[in-house]
Amino acid sequence: MKYPLITMLLLFPTLALAQEDGTEIHSLCNDIATCAIPYVRLSKQETEPFLFLGKVVDEQHARYNDYRKSILRFPNVLTCLKEEERGKSEPDLRQIDWDMIHNTREMEVCVFRIASSIEDVEYIKIWLQYHGYRVDDILQLSTERNPPRYDTGPWFSFQGHLTIEKFREIIPRFWLARLIGFEGARNHTLTVSFSKEGQVVGAYAFGNSIFN
Repeated sequence: MKYPLITMLLLFPTLALAQEDGTEIHSLCNDIATCAIPYVRLSKQETEPFLFLGKVVDEQHARYNDYRKSILRFPNVLTCLKEEERGKSEPDLRQIDWDMIHNTREMEVCVFRIASSIEDVEYIKIWLQYHGYRVDDILQLSTERNPPRYDTGPWFSFQGHLTIEKFREIIPRFWLARLIGFEGARNHTLTVSFSKEGQVVGAYAFGNSIFN
């Protein structure tokens, strides 16, 4: 996925509709629930290291201590999937093991691993929709006249939203208080960001509360 493609997507958002029975459909898929999601690689820390706003989270990074345990626990995309998928030559990246996700940092690492494996922005959107997220259009963050502060910084992003009820349904052991620190949230949001060339450079999870 290259920069011109993202530009086209900004100008002509890919169609996502709902059928009469409420099943979501997409211009790349007849049915989100059964859509196969291709990927270009099975990402791993050694070759596709976890990024925060486009920078590698290593020992020199200010957020290293926040993410160190999650990076070690999920060193590659296979470790984020259900056990029956991990030994397959062509695993289904839709089958994330939500029961393994215990906190926001682990969610961000695993979503990053999956997104950087898929790489294509529209199929990443489909992955989120498969898990019940309502996905926004692509948002442009930087321009040639107002570029990010460093070469690998984010140029584009999009967000996916879940109601708290749906969030608790798919991740029953990841309670709201562990997400934002207190009860009272209204929804859960995932943001995926991309470089100018279309590389995934970040995945961020947060909750909107009744106080913001």
